[in-house]
Amino acid sequence: MIFRWIADEGYTMRKVVRRLLEQGIRPRRSKRGVWNTSTLSTMLRHKGYIGETHWGSSYAVVPENPLKERKYKKITKTSRRIRPESEWFKIPVPAIIGKDVFDRARAQLEKNYTFCRRNKKNQYLLAGKIYCPCGRKRSGEGVLNGKHLYYRCTARVLSFPLKASCGSAAVHARVADQLVWERIVELMSSPELLSVQAERWFQERKSSAQSTGDTVAEIDRETAKLKSEEERYSKAYGAGVFTLEQFKKYAEPIRARISTLSIQKMEAEKFRRDDRLVPNPAELRRFTEEAATLLNDVSFQKKREIVLHVIEKVEATTDQLLVRGFIPLTRDVTSSLARDHASTTHHHVEMRSNDRYGLNTNRHDRKPKGVPFMFELNIPVVSVPRHRHRNASGQFS
Repeated sequence: MIFRWIADEGYTMRKVVRRLLEQGIRPRRSKRGVWNTSTLSTMLRHKGYIGETHWGSSYAVVPENPLKERKYKKITKTSRRIRPESEWFKIPVPAIIGKDVFDRARAQLEKNYTFCRRNKKNQYLLAGKIYCPCGRKRSGEGVLNGKHLYYRCTARVLSFPLKASCGSAAVHARVADQLVWERIVELMSSPELLSVQAERWFQERKSSAQSTGDTVAEIDRETAKLKSEEERYSKAYGAGVFTLEQFKKYAEPIRARISTLSIQKMEAEKFRRDDRLVPNPAELRRFTEEAATLLNDVSFQKKREIVLHVIEKVEATTDQLLVRGFIPLTRDVTSSLARDHASTTHHHVEMRSNDRYGLNTNRHDRKPKGVPFMFELNIPVVSVPRHRHRNASGQFS
């Protein structure tokens, strides 16, 4: 049935999901009760439906670039490598559908992927950094083949085909990108603005450190009381006042509470030991002078690198942006810009490694010297023409 929908009627994966939901055909294991497109995609590519299965398509190997380095591993071959298809062991099974339908369905899937509107690449400067008030990330969406770009909450995608749990409106992407980039350039080019941000952060840390110290003292006092209470229960059990089962009933909640308090204390002390160093005025002036000469005309790719490097999070509503980040006064940012303007040699060391998502990440033994920043931006009202749709009779509404 699903193969026919795609092969004969040209259904997309999402249309298949909607059709299955309408007909009340639910997957066996799903908390939401709807099919996942990845599950359907795997099923539609499985040759077992045309009577062809296999064994031995891959074999275990020692990973060349392990995610974690460990001195001892019980199992060393934790990665897999695909064998050539000629070396697979083919196992015939009864076919469920014809090979012609299977091939046409796969061809239609490739066609759908090639002509999918979402494959048109648009430039989103804040992609991966911008969030919705509900806590989920916002993703870029191009309306009318990229004529209008928006950041929309990913709840619509994650909830499909059910109704989205978040009703937050979209944010105009080009306006948000321009506002944030202009403020970042202004901030990185002005020692006065950086000094204001540094002073703001220092005062916040000063008040937070005092309140955190009070919190740690309260945790210590409560932990001491709980340990004393546990000790009294232990002595009572030792004296035969109650049984082992009764002792466990009394002691387990106390131990769980002590464990929770220990975690809270570790988090509080970690917050108090923030080792970011605020630079002096001379360092700020030197950094801003170098950055000001390089930020005038940069490519989108370099803008994107800077945004990923300095912005930690952008909380976006339809009328306001709250931007938080940290500008490191290392040469990573300015040297990246300099390489965009001219090919020069820099006498500094950059230790970079590729993480599992393909992004370059710096390795630091401690947090670099720099300026944490936070600023708010009001989004102006942008009038966008209303998109007209055809009704059932073919007329525009």
